[in-house]
Amino acid sequence: MKNVGRLSETEMDGNAHGYGFVEAGSCPVMQRNVVCTSSLCNSKKYMKRRLLNLMTVKKTKKSMIMLSLVATIVMLGSGGLAAYAAGSAMPTAGSKELEGYNVTVTSPDGFVISFDKDGNQVPTKPKESFTPRKLTTYEIVDRIKKHIEKGLAVPQGYIEELPQKNLDAINKSYSLKLQKTK
Repeated sequence: MKNVGRLSETEMDGNAHGYGFVEAGSCPVMQRNVVCTSSLCNSKKYMKRRLLNLMTVKKTKKSMIMLSLVATIVMLGSGGLAAYAAGSAMPTAGSKELEGYNVTVTSPDGFVISFDKDGNQVPTKPKESFTPRKLTTYEIVDRIKKHIEKGLAVPQGYIEELPQKNLDAINKSYSLKLQKTK
């Protein structure tokens, strides 16, 4: 460490501000310790050491500058690549033509006509109607028994589909009066 006494003439050139701090620090003032603050009331010795450390700052080496520059470029490049990958994974509105119909008209005979957003007729496939599969007699009897056991009303459709002899057997075993409407 350099001489801790007074500052030389060369150290004072252009550093009058620092010299003023050192001289102000030599005044006897009651010191307080406040957390996270720098005090001008330290002794002259500490103030001079601080100023000398500020004036003799080491220059950053070229290798550290290059390393920082390369690390910055790599980080920016990886961020750009991630943004590009995320952007290409998301579909854009202009990349795909809108599909669908604005108006679909179905006639009573089952003929279907559809029109697009501009009013042009669009070819459509007729919708296939879904017909439920026909239940077997055993399945109908089983469902009727489940309705009766749960205390629910038996749907008339089940009764209509059930042969008369099976309906009579259910009426007898459960003491009911289920009958067909036909």
